[in-house]
Order: sequence, then C-alpha cells, then structure tokens
Amino acid sequence: MRIITTHQCQSKVSKRDRLFEGSLYLDRTPSGVNTFYVRFTTPFGKRETVRLGVYDRAHFTQHDARAMASELRAQVRRGVDVMGERRQIQSVRVQRGKTVNESSTRGSHGSRRQSAKPTAR
Repeated sequence: MRIITTHQCQSKVSKRDRLFEGSLYLDRTPSGVNTFYVRFTTPFGKRETVRLGVYDRAHFTQHDARAMASELRAQVRRGVDVMGERRQIQSVRVQRGKTVNESSTRGSHGSRRQSAKPTAR
C-alpha cells in the first residue's frame, strides 16, 4: 500500500488526480486545493464517500486525515450509520439558521438585484 506523503500533499499538479492509500484518498487539483476523502461500504452494502477536509500544513495534515478515516471505518464496523448521523447533523444546522436563499439579498455576482420594471419619472 502506498502512503500519502507531505511532499505529495504540497506539490502542484497540472491535471487533477487522486492518490490512494487504501480507502483514504487525496484529490489534488491544479488550483492547489487538495482534499482528503474516505470510501467505505455501509453495513447495508452501499458504497459511500465522505469528505474529511482540505489539506493545510498547519491545521489539517495527512496524519489527521488518517486518524479521522480510521475512526470512521471503526464506527462503520461497529454498525453505526455514519451517513445517517451526518445527514441528521446537517438538517439540524439548516433548521437552526436560514438557508442560503433566505439570507441572500444579492445576486450571483454580488450586486443587488434590480427590479425588471422600469421606474416612472
């Protein structure tokens, strides 16, 4: 099994690629955003992929990603519905706050929306 190294996490790529270390993988993009994911099979036989985080030398390294992936796989082996828990947490977050559409008064380019009706002079 290949091990994802610090050099691989920090290096730039010209084309998007993925580095695998068992069920853990690093998705590298030309823009320099390197994201860790883990793949697993649920107790129900469904394949799932979970985003663990974006590589940051100071805050989230490949060692952190390995630890998170290991814990997640252990939970799956114990029969925990990991995806169900994540969906439940997300729905609580949505219920607690406004959705993006409700809180946004700006258009997709950051400018205030203009009324389609011309104003009378």
